[in-house]
Amino acid sequence: MRPEGLREGDIPGVQARRRRLVPGPPETVWRWLREPARLAAWLGAEVDEVEGRLCLVGEGCRGPYRDEIETVEEVAPRRLVAHLRRLQPAWPEATRLEIELTPTAEGGTEVSILHDGFQQLPLSECLTHWEEQRRRWERGLARLADLLDAGH
Repeated sequence: MRPEGLREGDIPGVQARRRRLVPGPPETVWRWLREPARLAAWLGAEVDEVEGRLCLVGEGCRGPYRDEIETVEEVAPRRLVAHLRRLQPAWPEATRLEIELTPTAEGGTEVSILHDGFQQLPLSECLTHWEEQRRRWERGLARLADLLDAGH
């Protein structure tokens, strides 16, 4: 597989940024961020809710993983900030995930994802996990656009 090129806002081993226009207003897109079944559909992972925290369970570049997402700020339907921590295998520090929804003049939404803090991980891990996460968000946003386009 050919490596994906860097995008505006990417800093290898530090932060990954993804943006995508999707159909539908922010209020519709917001449900896909907050409802576990919808979140699972576009992220391609199982989603569990434990004590107010979401856990994503799936298969990553280094085998199975379990990610815990703890919401730290929510301004519905525009902005969600969360800490993401890999529980299996464990990350020593949480990374920061920020998702912003901006309405477009055409009635759609620009979804902007900024995932940063990878430099807090051990040097041997930060680039691998950075690459895995930026690919997760790229694939996920493509699935989200397809699901919204299909009227789900």
